[in-house]
Amino acid sequence: MPPVPDDVPAPRDDPAWAHYGDTILAVATDAGPIEIDLRVPLGAQAAGVLRGLARERAFGIATPYNPGGATLDDGENRARLRALETELDARGIDWFPVDGHGASSDHVEHGVA
Repeated sequence: MPPVPDDVPAPRDDPAWAHYGDTILAVATDAGPIEIDLRVPLGAQAAGVLRGLARERAFGIATPYNPGGATLDDGENRARLRALETELDARGIDWFPVDGHGASSDHVEHGVA
């Protein structure tokens, strides 16, 4: 995956980081998509779905989109996502797709958990 440029601001220097707590996660499941609103406590149903997808293991969510707040074009963001997925597969790491979008915007960043 391409490196993050040196001039990308740290989270403490990027005012957009304040909005990450307003993210809604869209998780694809066999029973259909579920949305998890990070502004409210995680409900039992969503927790159960995530536990199942993660096979009862701890997990994190990552997006290669717009690293460090640097705006990249859609093609570059999608290439970074494919590279991340390929890297995870090559290392034998289980993952599932997770998209994040703002509660009051149509901005979407695709990622993995």
